Amino acid sequence: MGDAENLPFEEASFDLVTCRFAAHHFPDLKKAVGEIARVLKPGGIFLLVDHYAPEETELDVFVNQLNRLRDPSHVRESSLSEWQDLLTQHGLFYREIMKWDLPIQFQSWVERSGTPYEVREKLVQMLKTASLLCQASFRITFAEDGNPRSFCLKAVLLHGVK
Repeated sequence: MGDAENLPFEEASFDLVTCRFAAHHFPDLKKAVGEIARVLKPGGIFLLVDHYAPEETELDVFVNQLNRLRDPSHVRESSLSEWQDLLTQHGLFYREIMKWDLPIQFQSWVERSGTPYEVREKLVQMLKTASLLCQASFRITFAEDGNPRSFCLKAVLLHGVK
């Protein structure tokens, strides 16, 4: 076991490396991808499932602020172009296998993380005052009482080959 930026394995140790809904918490994503590439054998595969930020700056800023407010361990949801650059820089062929909207039920989302009440109120206000672009892109819905019911995060399955 080790952290993603300093994997305790020899070079070319693995045929497959996976990462599931964790990369947006890595303090140094570039270093982590370098480590993944280092421990992969030639022809080895990297599979990543994670949230990603849309390319549009307004949407990127919104989703990253939303997630960081709820969970301070959130570092950054990278855009797909950032992922492509990172993998390519580290000698990995980049391919998007699948993209989808990941539905999030607001109440469950804040309860799972133990989000304090005052932070929940900030999240509610952030969703209520989201621009029309953010509301449409993240499919923000509201209950009859005006509070957020649900939204979606953008998710992707990426395939990198060394």
